[in-house]
Amino acid sequence: MIKIAHIGDIHYCDKYLEEVRRCMDFAVKRIIKEKCDFCVIPGDLYDRTTTVHSPAHEALVGNITSMAKNGITVVILQGTRSHDIPGSLKHFQHIPGVRVIDNICVTVMTAISGKKLCILSLPPVNKAQLNKFGGDVDSMAGEVVFNLMRDMKKPVEGVHAVGTPAILIGHGTVSHSENEYGVPMAGNDWELTDASMFASGADAVMLNHIHKHQSFSKGDIKAAYAGSIGRLHFGEKGPKGFLIWHVDIGKSSFEFVETPARKLMDIEFDGPPDLEKIEKIARENPDVHIRLNYSVNEENLGEVDRIKLREILGDKAQINQTIIHKERVRAQGISSKKTIKDKFLMWCEATGTDPETADLVDDLIEIEEEALLERVRLS
Repeated sequence: MIKIAHIGDIHYCDKYLEEVRRCMDFAVKRIIKEKCDFCVIPGDLYDRTTTVHSPAHEALVGNITSMAKNGITVVILQGTRSHDIPGSLKHFQHIPGVRVIDNICVTVMTAISGKKLCILSLPPVNKAQLNKFGGDVDSMAGEVVFNLMRDMKKPVEGVHAVGTPAILIGHGTVSHSENEYGVPMAGNDWELTDASMFASGADAVMLNHIHKHQSFSKGDIKAAYAGSIGRLHFGEKGPKGFLIWHVDIGKSSFEFVETPARKLMDIEFDGPPDLEKIEKIARENPDVHIRLNYSVNEENLGEVDRIKLREILGDKAQINQTIIHKERVRAQGISSKKTIKDKFLMWCEATGTDPETADLVDDLIEIEEEALLERVRLS
């Protein structure tokens, strides 16, 4: 039996540093305490391009080094290229006990603990990579991935014969999975299906890319997304954490360990925000990060005290204001009308105003004519 920690999408960057570092520090301490043989991180360690002197990079190096120094072999897989910029992970392989994989391969590793594990890797696959395996990648990417997984079955059977378990680590989408907002995932890029996910004969499938923890199974073989280590965006559903796997030939299981991810709350107002209600919510939820959304007519903008809102919610709150602009309707051709009544009737038609109110114009005309005669008389 091999004990494997599985950390999901990390997304270290200076923007999410406080949240990610708190959750990662918690995870690393627990993984060390569990005395895992391996820790696999199948991609998206970074959120964006990160310089080597940034606090986020320093924190990530510290996390990985801590596990390696405590006898845990760390396996890192290339993630989405817009997050893990190609080449940005290679320096980690200079840390003793750390292995970086950026291609499709089958490899047998010996952990610092002495236990052996066969690892099948499936990083994000683009069409150029799939071309070399044959097939029409524009319409048959799923079939190409299935054939690739099936071709890995023979080496898996070989390692099983000598008593070594095998796992598949991948960064991509399972066709019927859900994202962190509860929306079903689908697409024309490469996807793992139930058939392809288990076609290799691996004893466990450990996936990253989707931030919601979820799992799939085929008999005693399990597959799972660990989900993101922290809560990065408003609207994300479900707990955040990482997985502790127990893997043996022909069977696998895991435990979900929840991290101290921050709590996020949305407050909505269809109009100017109520300061008293907001202050009450903020007072009752001191540890919650709040996003305030409200709409206000442009003529009522002066009623919103944004300085007071910021004082109540603090610097970490997100405040979104939508201004409803007053619609100014122009009646084309109105200048060609000679009388005030005719102009008013055209305006009523353009704005959808009840024309019966046009009778009031007669009174306005009499008043205007009397005022004009008075001015002539005085002159």
